[in-house]
Amino acid sequence: MKTKPINLATSPEFFYYSNAPTGQREVFKNAWSKVRRKDVKHLGVRSGIAYEAYTQWVIDRAEEIGMPYPAMRYVSASAPSIPLPLPPTTQEMYQEHLAMESREKQMWKARYNEAENLIMTLDGKDEQKTHENLMLKKELVKVRRELEEKDELLMRDSKRARGRRNFYARYCGSDSESESEDHPITSYV
Repeated sequence: MKTKPINLATSPEFFYYSNAPTGQREVFKNAWSKVRRKDVKHLGVRSGIAYEAYTQWVIDRAEEIGMPYPAMRYVSASAPSIPLPLPPTTQEMYQEHLAMESREKQMWKARYNEAENLIMTLDGKDEQKTHENLMLKKELVKVRRELEEKDELLMRDSKRARGRRNFYARYCGSDSESESEDHPITSYV
């Protein structure tokens, strides 16, 4: 929050489970059950930054109410600054830090290049396998087509041979069987 909360009613009451008066626990339960969460249109956009005005309001409110327990740390109105690494004091230290950083940069760059080469190799292998599978599928279709044609030709030839045998059996009589054994019938398409 950028400013202190508006229309916030709080009272300086504290509840201890061990030595609470009778009925106070139920009062607290009822109060907490009536708390409703407000959304962005009521409170504004949420951010992780604690603004100085809000922080100061919290400190003032805590002092006004009087917390029944001691603060574990000093409460300040401003957020602590982020500690930065100490700059090198001499030219030699600066050169060492620079060399160390450049080595680390080169190491990460080499790892990146290795990973990229591995990815490219795997992509190439994948494409090669895909192409091989496509060629095998085409060859399989071709072989199936040839088998179907051969089956069709065999069926046609067997129908012709059967038809010829039936023709000779009908019109030539029983001598045709002896002739057919001496001279087998062959047909070519």
